[in-house]
Amino acid sequence: MNKKNIVFIALVVCLKIAFSQQMVRGTVYESELGEKLKDVTIMVDGTDICSTTDSAGTYKITVPGEKSYLVFIKNDFDKLYVKVRRNYEINVVMASTIPPVRDVDVGYGSQRSTEVTGAVSNIGGGGFRPRSYVESTKKIKLK
Repeated sequence: MNKKNIVFIALVVCLKIAFSQQMVRGTVYESELGEKLKDVTIMVDGTDICSTTDSAGTYKITVPGEKSYLVFIKNDFDKLYVKVRRNYEINVVMASTIPPVRDVDVGYGSQRSTEVTGAVSNIGGGGFRPRSYVESTKKIKLK
């Protein structure tokens, strides 16, 4: 082989590698309220390529090819795998692993969380026992 053939083959390989990578961007949402999630880790499965969502829930990551899988990871949410294919924008919705709060304990009873809109301030004195009060300096002198 001469030098021209080697240079040509090297150029073709470099171009194939350069064009097989693609930039993917998108937004990550939470399933319950549809809010954008920040600090979600996005990894290309089987590689050390990773990114995170910003405060607006958006991300961008370069993947090696359309056969890659993106893995979305956040504490208290189910891990999510998405195949890239030929998508340049991938928006996902992550499901929380924490069950929603339906009842709230309020003092000696309970109410639905939708019924509690402010501070609960009804406190009766019937549940308190009177106690005698002795100053700490008197206790010291007594001993």
